[in-house]
Amino acid sequence: KKMDENNKELNKKMDENNKELNKKMDENNEKLNKTNEELNKKLDKNNEKLNETNEELRDLNLKIDKNSEELKRELKQDMKQMKDELINKMVETTKVMRVETNKDLNTLDEGLEKLEEGVRFELGEQAEKLNK
Repeated sequence: KKMDENNKELNKKMDENNKELNKKMDENNEKLNKTNEELNKKLDKNNEKLNETNEELRDLNLKIDKNSEELKRELKQDMKQMKDELINKMVETTKVMRVETNKDLNTLDEGLEKLEEGVRFELGEQAEKLNK
């Protein structure tokens, strides 16, 4: 009988301890749930920020690509313009050289004509002297 009472007492204490343990476990589970919720919220916010940053990066990359294409086009255009200007200068220089060369040739022609006239005149005078 004494043993039964002791067992009852022990069972009662065990039940109380179990209830208390269960209560503490429930409290801890609640705290854990709250912490998890908070962490999930923070994670969500961070993911949102990451997504925004990724979008901004995509936009920046698009702008960089666009600028790069624009710069390539401008460079191509500038190079074509420089090439055209160089060709025009070469053509202009060639024209000037041709004009100068023609002037020199004309001067030489005039000189040769005068020399020819002079030689004819000389020959004519010498022929007259010989004929006298």
